[in-house]
Amino acid sequence: MTVHLVYVKGFSRATPTAITNELAERLRRHVRVKTYDYDDGGIIHPQPGDILIGHHHPDPTTLMARSVKAAGWRTKILMAPLAHSEKFLGWHTIGLAPIIERVDHFLAICGRYWFDTLPNSLVSHWGYKIRQLDLAVNRDHFPLLRRRWNTPGQRRFLYVGHTDACKGVDYLSALADANPHLHIAWIGTGTMPSLRVHPLGYHPLTDEATRKTLRHYDFLLHCGRSDANPTTILEAASLGLVPICTPQSGYYREDWVVNVPLDSVGPASAILERLNFAGESELDEWQRRGQAALRGHYNWDRFTRDVLACIDSPAPGEPDDPAWLQRKTLNLRRLDELGRHWSLRPSWAGEAKHGVQKWRRRAQRRIKGCRENNRLLGFLLDPLRAHRQRRRRRTQ
Repeated sequence: MTVHLVYVKGFSRATPTAITNELAERLRRHVRVKTYDYDDGGIIHPQPGDILIGHHHPDPTTLMARSVKAAGWRTKILMAPLAHSEKFLGWHTIGLAPIIERVDHFLAICGRYWFDTLPNSLVSHWGYKIRQLDLAVNRDHFPLLRRRWNTPGQRRFLYVGHTDACKGVDYLSALADANPHLHIAWIGTGTMPSLRVHPLGYHPLTDEATRKTLRHYDFLLHCGRSDANPTTILEAASLGLVPICTPQSGYYREDWVVNVPLDSVGPASAILERLNFAGESELDEWQRRGQAALRGHYNWDRFTRDVLACIDSPAPGEPDDPAWLQRKTLNLRRLDELGRHWSLRPSWAGEAKHGVQKWRRRAQRRIKGCRENNRLLGFLLDPLRAHRQRRRRRTQ
């Protein structure tokens, strides 16, 4: 038996490559594992007893999209983030619908918020296949910083991430504008709507220089609108910051996370103001709870156990229920309406093509940035780029 894992490969200690590396390392203690990159082409022809685990791709010619159609798999598992806010469902469902109909299980990487609200979502008809999978962090890669809290009234807040709409940076900017006395900074890429959010550039949290900067901050502030399970919240908690986030960032009803309501500047500002003047003993308690949560649940051993449990579970049958069939029909109709509203083609193939174009533009920017910031990495990427060009010419 071999587990074929199709996910993002690389050497970074951050997700999504950390998912591939940490999961493959632990699965190998139980079964034989072969890893493939998310962007690989071709098809895997399974041997008896083989298992397929992978992330869907907007390009229908890539490895996962083609291999899931092959006969002979013991179990086929889709493993990918899921956040089902209507406004952002277009991108979350690119390439997802054709694959989820063919897999046995969908391991949805998402926080409890998205799983608890799943029955009222436009993807509720997939609920019988969905199993929630919380993310994890390797605390050895993000060790607790030796630091002191800033003086009450002078506490510092930090956002880590890009500025896509799903991250809620418009709301973050509104909070910064409404509270000019608060120091709110940002590590990441993109364009921030407010000048009151102080940009610090892009720096991986694993860098020693970044950790020196983080010693001057007390809170991580994440205002996600449709964010499945951001790892930056776990990484920041591991480093010793107190996480503050909206429930739509995935984490809610947790005793180590401070939740602020989405699009409610007044109540959220009151929470930030209270934390700005909170006593050190209260912040120490939030930090202690965060460390306990990471040790007890948000770790890669538990993540791997959840995946193994899914592998051993029988495939659920499609519900034979008129109410479910009606809900599925209504959901698919609404998804199609949203697709037209987003100016996407109504067919999944058209949506996939649109997604491929966006993905390619991002990949080109990423490669360009690597070359500008790291000549060695750019040199290593050149042979891969040439290989892809040759493959493209052969398929034309």
